[in-house]
Amino acid sequence: MKEITRRQSLIKIAAAATCSMFLLAGCSGNTDGGDAGSIEGTKINVNLAAGGWTNTVEKLLPEFESKTGVKVSLNVLGTEQLDNQYQVKLNSRSEDLDVMVYRPSQSTKLFADNGWLEDISDRVSGDEAWKWTDFSESSRAATTVDAHAFGVPLMTERDIIFYNKEMFAAKGIAIPKTMDELEAVAKALTDTTSGTYGVVMRGKANAAVTSFSSFLYSFGADWITKDGDSGIGTAEAAAAYQYYGDLVRNYGPPGATSLDGTEARGIFQQGKAAMYIDADSGAGLIEDATQSSVAGKVGYAAFPAGPAGAKPYDVTSWAAGVSAYSKNKDASWEFIKWATSSEVLNAAMSDQSSPSPRISSWADSAVTANYPEELVKIFSTYSSTAVGHDRPQVIQVNKARDIVGAPITVALEGGDVTAAAKQASNSFTEFLKTDK
Repeated sequence: MKEITRRQSLIKIAAAATCSMFLLAGCSGNTDGGDAGSIEGTKINVNLAAGGWTNTVEKLLPEFESKTGVKVSLNVLGTEQLDNQYQVKLNSRSEDLDVMVYRPSQSTKLFADNGWLEDISDRVSGDEAWKWTDFSESSRAATTVDAHAFGVPLMTERDIIFYNKEMFAAKGIAIPKTMDELEAVAKALTDTTSGTYGVVMRGKANAAVTSFSSFLYSFGADWITKDGDSGIGTAEAAAAYQYYGDLVRNYGPPGATSLDGTEARGIFQQGKAAMYIDADSGAGLIEDATQSSVAGKVGYAAFPAGPAGAKPYDVTSWAAGVSAYSKNKDASWEFIKWATSSEVLNAAMSDQSSPSPRISSWADSAVTANYPEELVKIFSTYSSTAVGHDRPQVIQVNKARDIVGAPITVALEGGDVTAAAKQASNSFTEFLKTDK
């Protein structure tokens, strides 16, 4: 096997996590019976988008087909195409969807509430060898609604601190462990005369919701309370908005309200910021010397603790489920079970740098050999403390992001954050009443 260097591996992480990825399915074939032996001869179509996990599935697929007798046809789609096709075919109750690969943060609640995904709770809990409990708690939560499982995680990403090791070393500064330390470090490493800043993060309201979520949780709040009400009108939420705005406004580059994730990362790649706080899936691009001046100079640290502890997001980027309208549910499940087995996910992680949702993958030194040790350690610390969502868990996700993201803009501009959070909370309360 071709040797993969640390930097090459990280570059592949980006390819695996930032490209449109994964699957949809449709098929023609026999209706399943009730056991694995009855699926021989079944034909299923699986729609995919480019990515590391997809590459592994394509490579190993003949083994699955030989073992089960199921014929799988793979079809690559872009993310937008995938979403559009689901909307059309699921609304028409099309039977030519079998396996559905989807983005849990955007679609789990929508698909589950509309009855578009098969409840696979019995399937995931009924195979001890496959081991549902090996998937991280946050990844399982991302595909679960009201204690019912509707999908199986395929890959994950989590909020971390990327830091410029040279900048930290030059001033003898330690990695921040708390919010207070994070602010102090950002201040110490900001030098406006030379055009370098202590920290850069997303500031564009809708996009910034993702980055801000870890701060919200770590201050002791969430988007929605356990009773289903708005959670952003609390004192804890207002404090989180205020902290985020002050940190980025005081120690980040100007024009923060226009920065999305790509633009914020670009500033860090240019060596203009000491820290960049965002998803670890961006590591590959940051370590790509063809587009990053800080390649080989980057360290990775866990998200710092706030008043409620360290509660970063650890989300499932993609998951696979079975269409409720499929006539080939058994064959579809066998495919998903195989494609999310330890063997396949380990291969995708070690060969393609696709971050596995399985705990055992991260504990296997052979699988993580091409990953920076810091990133491996971060996964182990997040497995029981991280939050499995980075945005409101609603049906109309983009509309919700616009509402809850508004106070971020006010905070970044130095406005009245408390009033803005209260106004947004009132709007979000009304939104939740109609989000059906």
